[in-house]
Amino acid sequence: MASHPPEIIELNHPTLPITLRRSQIADSELIVEAVQESLTELKRFLPWAHHPTSVDAASQRSRLATLREQWEDKTDFCYHVFAELPEDGPVVVGIIALHQRCFPNPKAMEIGYWTRSGMSGQGICTRATQAIVLVALEELGLERVQIIADKTNLASLRVIEKVGFKREGLLRRNLPTASQSEQHEGLLCSGDSWMASLIQADLPSLTWRDEFRASMSFPG
Repeated sequence: MASHPPEIIELNHPTLPITLRRSQIADSELIVEAVQESLTELKRFLPWAHHPTSVDAASQRSRLATLREQWEDKTDFCYHVFAELPEDGPVVVGIIALHQRCFPNPKAMEIGYWTRSGMSGQGICTRATQAIVLVALEELGLERVQIIADKTNLASLRVIEKVGFKREGLLRRNLPTASQSEQHEGLLCSGDSWMASLIQADLPSLTWRDEFRASMSFPG
């Protein structure tokens, strides 16, 4: 099994092909642009979006430098999701990552993601998640991948259902609830989250697996 995932994952599609590329410091301005466009939606469920550093290029460069180190350390594999748009060229349409947050199992990782507001509803997050699931379980040989989503985050829960994750239970008050000031700024975190996972034994039951695998390629 590979010790690191592919740095580039191309997903062919008849109308909107996308590329998952290992995060790079040079992408900082593109990330700031995507976050700025999506700030209202991101603030609903991601506390980091409430900090001014989320739209500061220097802070993003520092974060991306840390992610470079974490990739090498195999503790965090972060991808920027790109699409080629007719009028804008290649733009960041989302971010997806594998995080080592599943202690005590070192062969389990957690998936986190968000999609650029202007590109939502086009299946980008679902396809990116499908790709990461296959990379995690087949290429890296992980035993488990999981997603934790706030019970009110319907968009994230739809991704979980479409990809075929198995819901394991509702984690009550596993995350901080939004304070009054955060609620005023749009944070909707209820504090209760659904835990869902896929393990090696689930791979044969993924009806999309074979066709989707054929759409994937790993350049370089």
